[in-house]
Amino acid sequence: MADVQPLIMQAAQQLNNIDQRLNQHMLDTNERFNRIDQQFDVVNRRLNRMEGRQVDINEVLCQAYNQGCGDGTQQPYKTSPFRLPDGGTEIPETVGLPALQDARSIETLLNADLNTYLLRYNIPHVGNLNRSTKVRRLKAFLGCTRRRL
Repeated sequence: MADVQPLIMQAAQQLNNIDQRLNQHMLDTNERFNRIDQQFDVVNRRLNRMEGRQVDINEVLCQAYNQGCGDGTQQPYKTSPFRLPDGGTEIPETVGLPALQDARSIETLLNADLNTYLLRYNIPHVGNLNRSTKVRRLKAFLGCTRRRL
């Protein structure tokens, strides 16, 4: 029995050493995962900023394109998507709004649709603006610079 006691003590010491190394390895691994999480957060923030810039660029491109379309009767306008709070976008037609393909389609919008476009594009329209001012603001946002002939 005396011969077994030192072997048990030695095995217990080895197990203790293994346990300590495993604990240290877990701490190191957790630290690495924390650093990786931080790096992913940085990358996600950068991607979100890039997506926002892409929406900005698309908006400007649509405006520039529409300016070259005159009143839109020969070449239809391109509609900018709505910006969503989460950074995404939404095409107006997918939420039941009429397409804005030319100056006439903007000028003949129902008041409710006109107000929805202004709201969703974040175009200021508070107060008692008359219809022609609202239409003019929507046209300016979309890049429609010419009046219908």
